[in-house]
Amino acid sequence: TQINLNISKIEKLFDGIGIPKALDAISWQRMTNDGMKKKLARFNETRNGIAHGAKTKLSKPQVEDDLRFTIKFAEIFDRTLADEIKPLIGKAPW
Repeated sequence: TQINLNISKIEKLFDGIGIPKALDAISWQRMTNDGMKKKLARFNETRNGIAHGAKTKLSKPQVEDDLRFTIKFAEIFDRTLADEIKPLIGKAPW
């Protein structure tokens, strides 16, 4: 999908506002940066399959794991972006 945000598009978007390699600093306990990017890519592929009518097998444990991943990713990405933006505007952005 043209408007679907894959890793490359996310990084290009943030590079355009002065935050290059926005995803490179994201990792957490038991989740390396490389692992996070692979999981994000897999999650995106699954989403595309569902959105475009492909037969997609999902299990309840996989959906629960994806939900936990999404919440953790959002928390850390939010914090990472706030840390990057604060020096640019002189205060915490949110």
